[in-house]
Amino acid sequence: MRMSRKMSATLTWAAVAASVVLWTGVAAAQGVNSPINFEDDFDPDARGAGAGSADIPDFDPSAATDDDGARRARQRPVQDMEWVDGQWTPAATREFSTPEGMLAWIRQYADRHQNALVISTTRRFLKTFPGDPRSEEAMLLSGEAEMRRGRFWQAYTWFERQLDAWSAGEFSARALQRQFEVGQAFLAGKWRLVWGFLPLPAKTDGIDILMKIVDRAPGSAIGEKSMMTVADFYFNRQEYVQAVQAYDRYQELFKSSPRLAYVTYRAALATFGTFHTVRHDETPLIDAEQRFTMFTKRFPRDAQAAQATTILVTIRDLRGQKAFETAEYYRKVGRAESAAMLYERAADNFADTAWGDRATAARAKLGDVQRKRPVGTAIPAPGVAGASSTRMEDRP
Repeated sequence: MRMSRKMSATLTWAAVAASVVLWTGVAAAQGVNSPINFEDDFDPDARGAGAGSADIPDFDPSAATDDDGARRARQRPVQDMEWVDGQWTPAATREFSTPEGMLAWIRQYADRHQNALVISTTRRFLKTFPGDPRSEEAMLLSGEAEMRRGRFWQAYTWFERQLDAWSAGEFSARALQRQFEVGQAFLAGKWRLVWGFLPLPAKTDGIDILMKIVDRAPGSAIGEKSMMTVADFYFNRQEYVQAVQAYDRYQELFKSSPRLAYVTYRAALATFGTFHTVRHDETPLIDAEQRFTMFTKRFPRDAQAAQATTILVTIRDLRGQKAFETAEYYRKVGRAESAAMLYERAADNFADTAWGDRATAARAKLGDVQRKRPVGTAIPAPGVAGASSTRMEDRP
């Protein structure tokens, strides 16, 4: 029985539809439609990923064990692409087996944000063309690809590898900038991925990265920015001891910086912040007083000069309180002689504060205080400096 034209057309379209469904399933299984392949090892089937995928060259996995000459002989010339006026257009024909050709593809993958292909092709480049100067750019592009993937530690290791090999290379400044961004990301709370999946806190790593930039690029703008970032990070977290050290390091390294007034003021504030209460050691107060005094003399027209003067008044008041309360302690434990001496000292040294007046009044209440030498103390012979004792004071 002869099949009708209508039925024949229906079967033909059904066959076409089935073929399309089957091809789509296979392509999906192979990751053909995925714009980014996140496998670390190069996948020959990934050549279909993203725009312009038909131009990505074929790879023979068995060629990995062959010598360079045999591998190059089997690889066909490919056509590079350039992004022109919003679309990919053919560029000069290049061979993938040459350093120029492979780097061209790495650039193309980077432009398309095909990050896994950037990284895997860079590894192939470094293995195939060790020591080639184009490897500097390839490593930079791989680090940037890792940053786009959110793998900041892996990105940092690429930049570090690049700078170790090409410390004064064409792309060294860009690598240092990227390292700075990685350090910033860690300080902002980004995690460090260990083994590619285990997240760990990385603020300490961020500090180490930024300080290494300072050491690697002394006197540079990126070094100055890194040092300032570390110091401000400690200050904002109220880790004042570390902040003082960082600000002081900044002042040593960047003596002519236009931000020196800011740094001097913040170092004084951080020093003041290390003081706890009047029951504790007043050394931080003395240090902070010296720093603020130096700041007001060195930068009298700075916007923070008035605030520094106000803080100096506060510091004087705290030091006066500390001196008065120390004298009070000795009075309360029955050491009237020591208390009298400390009241007098507080009244003299802090007469410009309310505590000086209080110390004067407290000293007056003590009246005459007989200064007694402790029992058994040696008394030098009159008129003989440093002579040994000739008698012992009698017991009362």
